[in-house]
Amino acid sequence: MQNQTVELDTLQNLYDEWFEVRLKDIDKLEEIKSKIDSIVKHIKGYIFTHPEYWLISLGHDVILENLSEAAVSLDQLEKLGTDKLNDKQKYYYYLFKACYLLLKGEYKIALDKFHIAADKLVHVPNRIEKAEFFLKLGTIYYHIRKTIESIHYISNALNLFKTENGYDRRIATCEIALGLNSVNLHQWEEAEERFYNALNYANKDNSMRSLIYHDLGLLYAEQNMSKAAIHWLTESISGNSPNYKTIYLIAREYYKLGKINEAENWLKKGLNIAQKENLPTYQIRFNLLKVLYTESDKEMTEKTLKEGINHFLNENDWNYVEEYSKYLADYYAANQKYQEAVQYYQLMIKAQNKISELGALK
Repeated sequence: MQNQTVELDTLQNLYDEWFEVRLKDIDKLEEIKSKIDSIVKHIKGYIFTHPEYWLISLGHDVILENLSEAAVSLDQLEKLGTDKLNDKQKYYYYLFKACYLLLKGEYKIALDKFHIAADKLVHVPNRIEKAEFFLKLGTIYYHIRKTIESIHYISNALNLFKTENGYDRRIATCEIALGLNSVNLHQWEEAEERFYNALNYANKDNSMRSLIYHDLGLLYAEQNMSKAAIHWLTESISGNSPNYKTIYLIAREYYKLGKINEAENWLKKGLNIAQKENLPTYQIRFNLLKVLYTESDKEMTEKTLKEGINHFLNENDWNYVEEYSKYLADYYAANQKYQEAVQYYQLMIKAQNKISELGALK
């Protein structure tokens, strides 16, 4: 019994340490989580009675972007009951759940959870936690194209992180996010400067540098500088696990260059990952990419676009509804099917309005 009491005390210390370093040092974070798991597996029934373990697991999975494992952690946490969490833990529950939904692209529900978390932020009186909250909120505003709001919150986060030592990784993340907003505004030089600022803060953090290389690739892809884009995108996944989003962009840029064989080799890799990780949105996006650049059968092009749009409608994924409705409307207009073209231009406008509504939620 005494040994178990010691183990429980050690666990609590490790939990506190996990929260303290989670925004600073990924390697240290993984080391702490391994120690937690090593202790927990020797305490009979612990994982069935202590939701705080699953709270830590959820936060850890979200930070590492392990969506499938995060889904398990969230399910276990909610089965045990979040009512057992204290006020501080409830803040983290809503924050981590919002971040999980953000990673999944479920922006409306994620924003709802962020707003609930905001009401509980008072229970975590720490300027760095406030900075992290601002960064995450700014990130979701970026995704729903509320660029001014995004820049506002991320700039506040950046200023707060700079007041403390040891947060180079978070500063780099803020610089990346501000750079991505600059890409949306077509402020290419500003975006490039932000990404290189981020590289300066990333130091020898290879996972962070990989992310920045991806974003540099995106920057050049948006300017139709496909060769430069491919250089940075392939650099991004060199020596790392392939990222389906990066692979999507590489395939698209090869298609733009007319290098069909290279494009389709990358497309197959990306599609395999999307299927393995059960990512229906990207399975559809890869198929749409191939159709848009190589399909000569007009009926098949129309059919695939319609199926894709219907999927995104069902998922309330208005960004992709807008993108592919425009493709289909332009396709109909080019083929002199003006009534159908008007229908999908109207759907595109509806999607734009829905995206604006998301940003208006308070």
